[in-house]
Amino acid sequence: MNEETNNNIRVFFTTRADEALDKIMADFKLEENEEERKERLASGKLLRIVAIDQMAKNFALGNISEKDLPDSLTKNLDISQQIGQEISKRIITEIIPFLEKAPIEKLKDPSFLDAFGKKITEPTVNELQKPATIEKTIMVAPQEIRQRENKFSDNIVSQLRKTKRPLPKETTMSQPKQSKGPDAYRESIE
Repeated sequence: MNEETNNNIRVFFTTRADEALDKIMADFKLEENEEERKERLASGKLLRIVAIDQMAKNFALGNISEKDLPDSLTKNLDISQQIGQEISKRIITEIIPFLEKAPIEKLKDPSFLDAFGKKITEPTVNELQKPATIEKTIMVAPQEIRQRENKFSDNIVSQLRKTKRPLPKETTMSQPKQSKGPDAYRESIE
């Protein structure tokens, strides 16, 4: 989890913000090989991906203005002013909307942290919009369906056992209901 703080607020990259950052890095050919990384670190500079990450978070917190962002990018990434302007626009439109902020004190609450963790790692739009093939949506073999159902039931049973809850009684549609009263077709024996 990437984070930056301002007073009592932390900023986190979501899955979607991470994907946008990766795309910007690729589109502007900012990835560094091992030798370039060593050189940058030896000269006291941040890796490019880290610099963009930190500047995006600082922008989200209001620590850097829209006017100053391109200059900061130009300086920290060793790129031209024009490229700095382009990256700045992309950060503002593609990364900033998907950053999440949280008060530090709420991060101590396990239920908030659990929900927040799910929120920042939710599937991206691309993952949700992948077209399903007809074979996968319509033509699923009955055997595969049974295997999925069995796995699902096995998971439920193992979860119930772990929590020491009683297992539900198995019932099927073919089991006749037994009446509690005397059988109307039988004669009573006296």
